[in-house]
Amino acid sequence: MSRLPLFLMRAGFLYSSYMLGTVVFAVLLGCQKPTSASAASPNRDLLGANLEGIADWSRSMAFADIMKQSREFGQPDKPWVAIKTLDAQGWPTTDFGVILMASQKGVANTGGTYKLSFECKGNPSIRAVASGGAIQNLHREGGLWKADLDAPQGQDSLMLGFTNTDGGVRNLHILRPLPAEGQFTKVFVDHIRRFGTLRFMDWGSTNGNKQEKWSQRNRPESPSYANDRGVPYEAMIDLANLVHADAWFCVPEHADDDYVRNLAEVCKKRLDPKLHVYVENSNEVWNWGFEQSHYNLDHAKAEGPDAKDLSWDGKGQDWTWPARRIAKRLMQIRAIFKDVYGARFSDSVRPILAGQVVWPENWLEQGLNYIDHNYGPPKDYIYAIAGAPYFSLGKANDEKDLTKDQVLDAMSKVVDAIPTYCKADWYATNLKKYGLRLVAYEAGPDTFGPNSIQGKKEAQFDPRMRQILLKYYRTWRSMGGGLMNYFVAGATGYESQYGTWGLTDDLTKTSPKIQAIDDILAGRWRE
Repeated sequence: MSRLPLFLMRAGFLYSSYMLGTVVFAVLLGCQKPTSASAASPNRDLLGANLEGIADWSRSMAFADIMKQSREFGQPDKPWVAIKTLDAQGWPTTDFGVILMASQKGVANTGGTYKLSFECKGNPSIRAVASGGAIQNLHREGGLWKADLDAPQGQDSLMLGFTNTDGGVRNLHILRPLPAEGQFTKVFVDHIRRFGTLRFMDWGSTNGNKQEKWSQRNRPESPSYANDRGVPYEAMIDLANLVHADAWFCVPEHADDDYVRNLAEVCKKRLDPKLHVYVENSNEVWNWGFEQSHYNLDHAKAEGPDAKDLSWDGKGQDWTWPARRIAKRLMQIRAIFKDVYGARFSDSVRPILAGQVVWPENWLEQGLNYIDHNYGPPKDYIYAIAGAPYFSLGKANDEKDLTKDQVLDAMSKVVDAIPTYCKADWYATNLKKYGLRLVAYEAGPDTFGPNSIQGKKEAQFDPRMRQILLKYYRTWRSMGGGLMNYFVAGATGYESQYGTWGLTDDLTKTSPKIQAIDDILAGRWRE
């Protein structure tokens, strides 16, 4: 594959970081017809969700145009072998192939008639490659070529090869055989409409994102969004407006001030003014598994000796300056948004200082100290501090062939230990000291690892999961926790070592996770 499997990098870190005490929070129930919580739920602001990254193996079917999740263009007869003959906009200038979806075996709503339209100078020929499907009714209509793709239900992948294109194809759109709301599928919109906040970390390809200039990002007209340039902010904002959810953006660590200003201007112009925009400095800048943490470390070391805002107390350990620089960049991002939003800033923009949940004494405390020393009381400058307290199976994750009951028992024990691992006393003291809120930028059960895959899968659909996650949510609230962003909404595969992150494995299926989310939204989470 041209890209790593979804969640591979972050999941690998989450698994190893449990030994440091990493923990999280979510909620669930039984298994029946999928439901969508009412947008009018009085508790909707208590739960948000991260959205899984856009990829050809995604099961969430977010975009009505399946091209938006397609892999990079490949050879006509071997779409998995990338070609480099592309124009400045990313369209192929020769014959080509394209992988539209992969790893979809058993997923509903993948079969049916897809509608193609595109521009082409030649007399094109199109065929399915290494997958089922037949092209029907290929014809020219005005300035466009159009065709139908009849795809069988139940196949694992869908790939096409284009030949006789005489210089390639432009503006290729392939619409799914599903009802749509705007540029998104209705089944996806109905699924996420329950959440009051959407965190677009993976949609923005935040981890390892080296974009500096605004011009480097994907545009709405880009062929695909399944690459390291991410989904355009315009599409993210359109989705937030559609489901009336606050938008949470992770500003790339390399982004220059002009990039941040353009983002702020797009948010102010396009996002419904009744909604809030959360701004975070990248994602997990403390996590050495991500490139952005090393970028921050290098710059902190370079700036530290001469930057009195970082070294006012003479401390210069590897941990101190990087932790303070995270807050420094957040304050710079905040200042740009404040300048753009003007009088609307206080009511619209929510800056978030994020840190490692199990080591708040360094990452969060140093950031708060930075703001307090250089600006004033942190509550006057940021909306909240945030962490990602995932819970896993603990040491049981090393054991093979666990049953679902053993998986659930292990998870329940880890949830009981959350106040210790998460250092609840620190949060109680410092939330009061600084007058701040605590939110979870990510939350949910972590099942990453190669062992007991079947037992882990079965546990996701066991009604007992609801009780474990309700206990987990109550613990979060007892620690002073507010908004919790589940990781992740949507459907993901449950049959690999990469974890069972999604709320379900098929958007047509409900799950204990989905039903418990709705239970919380309805206020039924207390004992």
